[in-house]
Amino acid sequence: MIMSVNGETTIALNSTEVSNSLKRLHELTARLIEAISNVKNIGLFEGKAGMLLALHCAAKHFTNWPELEQTIQQIQEEVCEQAGATDDTFSHGLFGIGWGIGFLYKGGFITENETEVLNSFDDELYKLVMYSKAGTHGLESGTIGRISYYLHRIPEILKLSNKYNYVCNYEILMLLVDDFTNANENIIKDLHGNATISYLAENNLAENLSRIFTLLTLLVKEGVHKEMTEGQWLQLVKYFVAVYENENPLETDRGAQLNRLFIYNNLLKCAMQSQTIAEKVSFDKLVFDTLFKPQTIQEAVLYKSYLKNINRCFGKQMEAYKPDEETIQGNIVFGLEGLSGLVCLLAEEVDNTDDTLMEQLFLI
Repeated sequence: MIMSVNGETTIALNSTEVSNSLKRLHELTARLIEAISNVKNIGLFEGKAGMLLALHCAAKHFTNWPELEQTIQQIQEEVCEQAGATDDTFSHGLFGIGWGIGFLYKGGFITENETEVLNSFDDELYKLVMYSKAGTHGLESGTIGRISYYLHRIPEILKLSNKYNYVCNYEILMLLVDDFTNANENIIKDLHGNATISYLAENNLAENLSRIFTLLTLLVKEGVHKEMTEGQWLQLVKYFVAVYENENPLETDRGAQLNRLFIYNNLLKCAMQSQTIAEKVSFDKLVFDTLFKPQTIQEAVLYKSYLKNINRCFGKQMEAYKPDEETIQGNIVFGLEGLSGLVCLLAEEVDNTDDTLMEQLFLI
């Protein structure tokens, strides 16, 4: 752990690798603190809500850093008050800000005024969903992002602490899942006869299919519209297997690699839960011949998840993932798609935790 001794930051660790990661984490966190005053956006992906998540993740590894503590307190107040929020999207508006605050409460990072702050989001977002449909199907500004928020707001404990809010939130979730599964029907229908990486790459589909699949997995786990969500989940599993079986190893361009990563990562997760799927896939075919180089934070999170799942599924220790910071920071922003994302990735590397913020955020 990094500690402040006589006003100077020191590190007392046995592991050189972890020590180096903590040093870099300290450097990036300091940069993030310096940047706060120049950031006006309050949103999750590029603004202060994302920066707040990153600073809380980093703060677990530092003690006696007054500037970090003061910065967290300052922007936490702004984010909880939704100051400067201009829309209702997940990426930049109220749904994403609410998701971030819900994550912090759920993770025990903050506890004060929990009911008051989250209930205010519930009330505002209830009206938004009742009187306006999402403009898209996706995460950033669509139905998937809205559902992500409400999955934070239907825990069993809410039944006891605020039954009215629980009922309202569940009602809204049901409406959103209806929209979600109806849209999925058309998407899945168009996949028939097109189970190839080239089709996915040409139509830029794998990322959205992966998010749909991850969200269906969460909804099935919660028992939400289980017959419909489980049926669509199984259809996508069959499709992913068909893509795998139709794989053309000669497709090595970056677009094919990225789409392959999305599909293979989901197959790996399925293989760990189903012996039937596990018997259909092989280590040699699921592993890339060339090292994939992430160019965005989301790609970095995907690749890290893929390597982790290869290790879990086959017991093969792949080369440890390290963010290509120079590439990712070439077009740097301060939220979770930039510097804050790098801070979260480094903090997770030090934590060595499975249930990561970044995978939950991007539905990977």
